[in-house]
Amino acid sequence: MILSSIKVNKILVSILFFGIISTIAFSGECNAAPLVDPSVEIISIGPEEEYGVGGGHKFMVILTVSEIYYHLYIQEIAFGEEGCCKKVKRFFQIPDKDLSGDFEIKSFEGVKWLSPSSFIITLNEHERFIIKDLDKPRYKVDSYKGK
Repeated sequence: MILSSIKVNKILVSILFFGIISTIAFSGECNAAPLVDPSVEIISIGPEEEYGVGGGHKFMVILTVSEIYYHLYIQEIAFGEEGCCKKVKRFFQIPDKDLSGDFEIKSFEGVKWLSPSSFIITLNEHERFIIKDLDKPRYKVDSYKGK
């Protein structure tokens, strides 16, 4: 009789414990700061390029929209062994004039990564540009006619 009441008490304690935990887990307000700026429309992350021993880097294409115009940014992220210790190494904007002459970027259609430091971007209704040498001090932008 004592053993069966101990089992019942354990079951009641377990039910009560998990009931409290689930109540705590699902109650409360969600007022955390956003992780991403609301003006960010697209983020594309390129393939990682590892250094010889532990660590490496990767690039991100970040497209923001202000009113009706897009702005293109590149962010280089360095990381340590097994992906630890990530930090932003460089962050820069690719000026609209580099991509479309005197015109603003009015539409975005996609990013296709060719390597860890180069990609093709399609803008303004089928205008394609290759952006390369992101890992060098000066990147290059060229018009791209391929598929």
